[in-house]
Amino acid sequence: MAPKRPIARLRALLALAVGVGLLAAPLAAVTPAQAAPVTGFNPGNIIADSVFYDGNAMNAAQVQAFLNGKVPRCTIGDPGRAPGTPIYGSTVAKSCLRNFTMSTSSRAANQICAAYPGAVGESAAQIIAKVGKACGISPKVLLVMLEKEQTLVSDDWPTVRQFNVAMGYACPDSGPGNSANCDSAYYGFFNQVYWGAWQLKKYRISGPFNFVPGKTNTIQWNPNAGCGTSQVYIQNWATASLYIYTPYRPNQAAINAGWGTGDSCSSYGNRNFYLFFTSWFGSTQLPYPVDGGILSYWQANNGWLGAPTAAPVSSTANGGGRTQQFAGGIVYEPKSGQPSGMTRTSPLFIAYGNAGGPAGSWGWPIAPGVNQGGSGNTVMRFQSGSVVEAKGVGVFLVPEALRVVWEQSGGFNGSVGYPLKNSGKSSSGALGQDFKKGTIVSSSAGGARVVDARFLTAWRALGGLSAAAGVPVGAPATSTANGGGTTYPLQAGTMYLSPGGSSTLVAGRYRNAYDATGGVGGTFGWPIGPMQCQLAGDGCATPFQFGVGLWSGASGLVKVSPKAYTAWKPSAAKLGYPKAPAAAVGTGESAGTVQRFAAGDIYESKAGAFVLPDGKLRDGYLAAGGPTGAWGWPKGAATCSADGTKCSMAFAAGTATWTATGGLDFVRDLQSVPKQRISGGDRFETAVEASKAGYPATAGTVLIANGLDYPDALSAGALGAKWKAPLLLARPTSLPASTRAEIVRLKPNRIVVVGGTGAVSDGVVTELKKLAGRVDRVSGPDRYATSVAIAQQGWPTGTASQAFLATGTGFADALAAGAAAGVVNAPVLLVPGNASSAPASVTAELSRLGVTQVRIAGGTGAVSTGVQNSVAAGRSVVRYAGVDRYDTSARIANGIIAKGAGVDVYWANGLGFADALAGGAVAGSRGAPLLLTTSSCVPGSVFDATGRVVGNRILLLGGAGVLDGGVLAGRRCQS
Repeated sequence: MAPKRPIARLRALLALAVGVGLLAAPLAAVTPAQAAPVTGFNPGNIIADSVFYDGNAMNAAQVQAFLNGKVPRCTIGDPGRAPGTPIYGSTVAKSCLRNFTMSTSSRAANQICAAYPGAVGESAAQIIAKVGKACGISPKVLLVMLEKEQTLVSDDWPTVRQFNVAMGYACPDSGPGNSANCDSAYYGFFNQVYWGAWQLKKYRISGPFNFVPGKTNTIQWNPNAGCGTSQVYIQNWATASLYIYTPYRPNQAAINAGWGTGDSCSSYGNRNFYLFFTSWFGSTQLPYPVDGGILSYWQANNGWLGAPTAAPVSSTANGGGRTQQFAGGIVYEPKSGQPSGMTRTSPLFIAYGNAGGPAGSWGWPIAPGVNQGGSGNTVMRFQSGSVVEAKGVGVFLVPEALRVVWEQSGGFNGSVGYPLKNSGKSSSGALGQDFKKGTIVSSSAGGARVVDARFLTAWRALGGLSAAAGVPVGAPATSTANGGGTTYPLQAGTMYLSPGGSSTLVAGRYRNAYDATGGVGGTFGWPIGPMQCQLAGDGCATPFQFGVGLWSGASGLVKVSPKAYTAWKPSAAKLGYPKAPAAAVGTGESAGTVQRFAAGDIYESKAGAFVLPDGKLRDGYLAAGGPTGAWGWPKGAATCSADGTKCSMAFAAGTATWTATGGLDFVRDLQSVPKQRISGGDRFETAVEASKAGYPATAGTVLIANGLDYPDALSAGALGAKWKAPLLLARPTSLPASTRAEIVRLKPNRIVVVGGTGAVSDGVVTELKKLAGRVDRVSGPDRYATSVAIAQQGWPTGTASQAFLATGTGFADALAAGAAAGVVNAPVLLVPGNASSAPASVTAELSRLGVTQVRIAGGTGAVSTGVQNSVAAGRSVVRYAGVDRYDTSARIANGIIAKGAGVDVYWANGLGFADALAGGAVAGSRGAPLLLTTSSCVPGSVFDATGRVVGNRILLLGGAGVLDGGVLAGRRCQS
């Protein structure tokens, strides 16, 4: 217990008289000896290192509270104790230690103590706490030393000298009678506390000194050498330091005396240190030993670590080390590395435990954690790398293979930032880890490096660490070729950055082939898009500045255009890879390229790029002349049925279709077929224009028919086709001037008038005789007989194996039949369509002609079944029956004209006869069909029939009032 005030005063005075820091006056000098002996005092371990060197044992507030408790009331100022009052060679101080303040000077860090920042008006408590922390000496030890040396802690009216030599520093017992011989250069409370702590720490840091821990030392009992010496095995530095500071060991008499006096050979300094410490703060030893590097770390961090809760535990895992549990955390001391600790509740500690602790994949921590990037963000070195605790993100290990590069980048606050996840390993053994602002990779080929920021997004899009091309293995290199760019080597490829973007080429034959073309400076230029592989077999494709590079093991690297690549890709598996570069075909507007692939071609023109696989369709196209032939360039993709029995494709001139049953069929696209209008101011002039178009020079024979009525003239078209004679129109009683002029131009030798005088008068015949050497009339009593007469005029007996039958009560079917009949050299015979049988004159004519096949124009509504049956005996019959007159004309054309014939096609209005009457004779003579259409659009069947046979042009019979712009444009009627 602390002595009473008078005793403390006398003891202090005795300390001043006898000496400071050596013997220290026993309390028995002024009071009766206390009977209770000192217990627990161990001369070889007076105080544990872990307690003695704990600079954080008390903060300033705790020291102040302690001082307040030791001196509840400072008596300075009481009667006889005024400050400055002389007493025992000194004067009364201005304040007790609890109230003491002074300005301190800053001290730079040195080998013994850390820096001490000076301040104005610091309290004694602040000085004690700050010095203890800076020099690593427990403030508890400093308080005990202040009491032991000068009773400053408990004195309620100390003197100035007590403050000046407070710690007994620089006060050797070299004065008279072993009295203190203090150096005034070290006077002052701050000087004494700082240098006293510095000295106590110095004993441990540098030497040699008289007393050494870990061995047996010879220690005197008393300054009087005659009292003899003792042998003490000093266990630690703290105990050695106390002996160096006070070089005497209390003998048994001093121990037995407790706080009192022993014998003449007793010394009391170290005994009193022990008594003050244990009475004020408890044991000088910890419940569990703390030593070595753990001790140093604990002393620097015991504010959060607290007291040890277990003894150190050794481990041989990962090179070995020790761990020790404390109330607030764990301290790790590896054999190689610095001690460090973690709080039990920190995310870093939890993650470390999940990783297996010191025996796990992280190994031992080898340096204390460092706060980076703000509160809650910690970076801590482990054997296997640095572990980063990013607040709100997680705890991740930056493996040793990546750590140096990461630290060189600036670490947590650097250019790459903190990790977002743990590292991963690729199948090639490369290591990689994603960070906030980048990725770091490491491989045996390229070492560790930050992925260049310019390539990072593209590289991650390729798969990052799992990318087939691997991780970067070198620095980017620039090139000025083909506009300039940057190349970036990877484990198994190269990344390219050009104005067009980034991509990767996998190493091996593809890149070798690309390099063989000159690489970025060659004909392909820079890659401008990602490489795609396994498109068909082992092949790959990459878009370049100047085309797409298609590669396979069999074909090598061949350039295709971007359009060709787009067309190729959906059919890659069937078409295969290109066998050669594209070849130019055609010129001007008809120019394009053809590129041969393993199983087909790609045709590219201004219409686009289209695939045409090998097969009947392609064979037919090539037979038609290919792109420069009748079909022109493809303008749509080839489509085939799932079973392969039908394929079709659109071309510039139409659509080709192949079927397994019907073979190849080509239907012209009528919009693209040139059209020519044959027309005049009226029907007479239109007939003249048709004559001029068919017979630009002369004609040996000219046919004349009534332009205002059709019956007698319906069969004339077939006769005109046979004779190669134009059919011109007249009025019943007059000859139009335009018709006269055309006859004059043609200079015929013969004119044949079709029909009786009711159709064309004798007056007109008389006028015609002035224009030709011979004029004949061909007629019968009715239209049916007239048709027989025409047949007899044109076809001698037995010269016609075929004949057409058409109704005489309508003109449409007969007009279409007339042109077709001219193609097959057959007459057209008219019948009453609704009759039960054909007229006898007609059946007789069929027999005369030798007809073996009868072709009927129209359905049973036009020519009855009875008529058909009456002419069928011994003959074959073919009926062309459409849903309407237009469809019938189409069916007749399809039945007579071979598909792909490439002939001119004549269109005429199906609701008028005059234009078709004259045009049909010309059409038949030229082997061309006459097809009937509406005035504003082309019926679908007529459209298709035209496309099936049309060659270079379509001729429209009649002006815009008969066939308008829709027909001229080839517009198909909507069904």
